[in-house]
Amino acid sequence: MKIEFVERNYDIGQSLKKIITKKVDKLDRYFDDNAKARVVCSLQNKTYKLELTIKAKAKCLEPKL
Repeated sequence: MKIEFVERNYDIGQSLKKIITKKVDKLDRYFDDNAKARVVCSLQNKTYKLELTIKAKAKCLEPKL
């Protein structure tokens, strides 16, 4: 699975990227090799947000934390 990181008003750093990559890699068994994950990390009004979008052939999952 390919993972794309997007940073908005917030620098996530290498250690957080490693943690996110490790967690997203666990979802690899549910999707085929062509799946793409997009992780958006942002800071809005002193609130940190993380959005994960996984796109596969017939599925699109978008949980937001």
